[in-house]
Amino acid sequence: MLLSPKQREFVKYGTHRWNFKGGATRSGKTYLDFRWIIPIRIRERIGKDGLAVILGVTKSTIERNVLEPMRNLYGDMLVGTISSDNTAWIFGEKCYCLGAEKVSQVSKIRGASIKYCYGDEVADWSEEVFALLKSRLDKEYSCFDGTFNPQYPDHWLKKFLDSNADIFSQTYTIDDNPFLPESFKENLKKEYDYCIMDTRPVFDNLTKNAFHVADIMLTPIKFDNYCRDNLALVEQFVNEYADEKMEWKIFANMVANGKAQRETMADLIGKHDYPILDTCVSRSAVVDNALNLYKPVLKHRRLSSVAQDYLELAKELMEA
Repeated sequence: MLLSPKQREFVKYGTHRWNFKGGATRSGKTYLDFRWIIPIRIRERIGKDGLAVILGVTKSTIERNVLEPMRNLYGDMLVGTISSDNTAWIFGEKCYCLGAEKVSQVSKIRGASIKYCYGDEVADWSEEVFALLKSRLDKEYSCFDGTFNPQYPDHWLKKFLDSNADIFSQTYTIDDNPFLPESFKENLKKEYDYCIMDTRPVFDNLTKNAFHVADIMLTPIKFDNYCRDNLALVEQFVNEYADEKMEWKIFANMVANGKAQRETMADLIGKHDYPILDTCVSRSAVVDNALNLYKPVLKHRRLSSVAQDYLELAKELMEA
């Protein structure tokens, strides 16, 4: 079996109570688990006291992300399907397969000892489920293997990984996948100059994750009576959760050049140290029409003034 240096490192040192692999998709972090880690961990503990458990966000994600890839490798004789009692026979061991979004979903493992647990997409679990799991890995031979995607600094999993617990943790990138052709990796890197994450206007986990990995955060504002208070809230959130390397940029949107808007803009620039870009995007019915047609503004009316505003905004960002 061909392994990358990062995967060989995990095979050698991933012998702790808690073993984690983080990173993006296609980075090779999960293939090692399907091909090697999960079968070995389960077989080593057959006949020993305790439950074998696989936890994921939901049972369907366990089937899609864990069992199906393993079944493709080993066949359905060794990797079964999840039955009505939430168990599946995997390499001769009856394994509980449970969702971890809510603590009520893992009631079957309350009060039970766990000899082995595999966790998929751990950062998307309920923190209560993870807290319960910590008290159930109570055998000398109990251990946990899990994967996660990068998280913001204040996430509960990040805090656990930074603790003094018995943890081995790795971070994977696309370069750590030995099965992807080098030409594919290089072309993929060339094809994407920028990655844009359009988050919802709420301070949820997705936004916090974006803060942690982004180089620039771009905030649109409308010069109205509420923008001062809204910017103050965003500034507080940025200061609390954003990575130090991230730059915060603000641009004015739906600008009609009215007196009230000019006064608000002058106040924000003159009295506050907000990083407002020079480019303003004007108010235009072209934007509403483009939305109704499910088209980008540049494809709908490329020569319109508002389309040119967006081009100027992109240019200013790239030159910043």
